[in-house]
Amino acid sequence: MNGLKGLAQDYTRSLKAIEMEEALDLVLYRPLAFVIAKVAHPTPITPNQISVASLGFGLLAGWLFAAGTPEAGIVAAVAYFLCNTLDCADGQLARLRGKPSPFGYIVDGSIDYLASVAVFVGIAQHLVVQKPGEHNWWLVATMAGLCYAWQCAIVDRKRMEWDHKVYGKRHDPAATERFFAAHLELYRQQGSHHLERGMIRAYLFYSRVCTRLISRHQEEVTETSSSAEAWAVYNRPVLRMALWMGPSTQMTLIMFAGVLNRLDLYLWGVLLFGNLHALLVLLVQRHQSDKIARVVATR
Repeated sequence: MNGLKGLAQDYTRSLKAIEMEEALDLVLYRPLAFVIAKVAHPTPITPNQISVASLGFGLLAGWLFAAGTPEAGIVAAVAYFLCNTLDCADGQLARLRGKPSPFGYIVDGSIDYLASVAVFVGIAQHLVVQKPGEHNWWLVATMAGLCYAWQCAIVDRKRMEWDHKVYGKRHDPAATERFFAAHLELYRQQGSHHLERGMIRAYLFYSRVCTRLISRHQEEVTETSSSAEAWAVYNRPVLRMALWMGPSTQMTLIMFAGVLNRLDLYLWGVLLFGNLHALLVLLVQRHQSDKIARVVATR
């Protein structure tokens, strides 16, 4: 009994926070990733090495999708499943060891970016082979990939806000940018860490674009609220809505589309329903922020 209790505690400790996790992560990817993290915990295997393995499966998925055959699409879906499971495992291993790091965050984010690019390139080539001349699939896939990135960025920002407001973990984008910009300059002067420099540049670009694309209205008005509980009450529905367009959900939809040999449906879905859902999340966020502002004004 004590062993099971300790295992459950370890599993909970390996998560970000229950309410910040996507439903598919909680019931599927995180439990499988936890097994990997527990096996790796007493070994010299590092979270970054697991991240690189995740990238390998992501690149393999993109290459298989590009083959353009139904059979390759099924194998690509399996590879993408392993990619996402390992992507969960790297962070869980870091949290189990109590050694999460800013650079680990960048490595993880950069690898997610590269794997996503590879998969969307593979999807575009797949559709060029499967449905030649029907549409400009490279343009459609590029637009869908950018929308996918925007929707996932909204989810990431909501998680960061929740982590800060509810759990007191400060996530100041400006301070984070200064931290990495200082390291980038140091590495440049030393002429070292070429890979890390590339990852930092990619992260800074991503961070600045997301800051401009995602409304900061809520952050401004909620800073005046003295009650984390009250803030959570108003923002929990927004977080829950946002999580339905998180990366694991999106990746799973790509897997299903690959198995069904209908990757075109995923692209049109993310362009239409994904963007409508993202806009609804932002509208609800603005509405809830206005509610909080009125509550603060009456105090």
